[in-house]
Amino acid sequence: SMPFMQYSPHSGWGNQMYALACAACMARALNRSLVLPMALKHHDSSGGSCSLSSEHMKNHLFNTSHLLEREAMVAGKRPGMESVLDVDSLGVTTVHPSAVQSLESRVLETECLHSQQILERMEEWGQADVPLLRFGGLYSYRVAVRDCMRELPCPRYSSVYRGAINAAMFAAGLHDNYTAAHIRLKDNRSHYQQPIKGHGTLYVATDSPDLIAPFLTQWHGPVLTYSSLQVASVGPEWLLPIITDVIVATRSVTFLGNSKSTLSTHIKGLRQCNDAFCYARRYPELRKQLCRAVLPADPDHSLWRACLSNLRDHWDTRGKEEGRIFACDDR
Repeated sequence: SMPFMQYSPHSGWGNQMYALACAACMARALNRSLVLPMALKHHDSSGGSCSLSSEHMKNHLFNTSHLLEREAMVAGKRPGMESVLDVDSLGVTTVHPSAVQSLESRVLETECLHSQQILERMEEWGQADVPLLRFGGLYSYRVAVRDCMRELPCPRYSSVYRGAINAAMFAAGLHDNYTAAHIRLKDNRSHYQQPIKGHGTLYVATDSPDLIAPFLTQWHGPVLTYSSLQVASVGPEWLLPIITDVIVATRSVTFLGNSKSTLSTHIKGLRQCNDAFCYARRYPELRKQLCRAVLPADPDHSLWRACLSNLRDHWDTRGKEEGRIFACDDR
């Protein structure tokens, strides 16, 4: 059977999603099944900044042994990634950690290698005859595997989360043209220096909803946050707001991201797979013309998929010539 590889995620949700994409690419390159990690709280297993000039990584916060120790502290207390994501969307064979508990493994201290070193060692790792290769964090591998990452299918959140969030969005009126912004204020990670300007409906994805008022003085229209939505409790109370923010921001026509946050980067990556959906919301008259008059609240419904296919065809055959905008608007 195919051998396995495992890794240790760390830091916030954006970092964890980046590391998962890197891991999928590594699993492909090494011809191994990927052992799915836990979904972690932001500070369950925090890292640091890689210093490639350090003489030794033994005491570094990204050290594999350190990450394994932090994982052990929360084992059984966090959901598996298979309950959060549709694992079939990852483009690689995956297994639950229980499948490798008794296997011989080789632990690799490789987190802070630069991209050339990673590429040089890929052949060595590919020839390893041990059943389980155990990496530390893989976030820093993103440069080495970026070509592969561009080819990966878009990850999908599980139908349980999508269904609950879709229903809450529809009930709150977030099913037409709206703007989303990501305002991260903890850890001094906000890049906003001036208020957000605009009008219409604005959804704010934020870790500090009580502190965003100064950034909204020049926004004209209703402002919603996670607390404005009545999302059914389908997951951990610390994780549900994050996934809701991601899905709502992904489906907005315009997204104002935070340049200092990997969560914004994750959202922008998902939005690249969402262009036809933005086209539908930007041009409601086209949606009415090419789709059923009334569409279900769930954008994953077969009627929506048929609608989006029609809209892609319209863009290819007429929309370009008419000067319409297909892509989602990211700033």
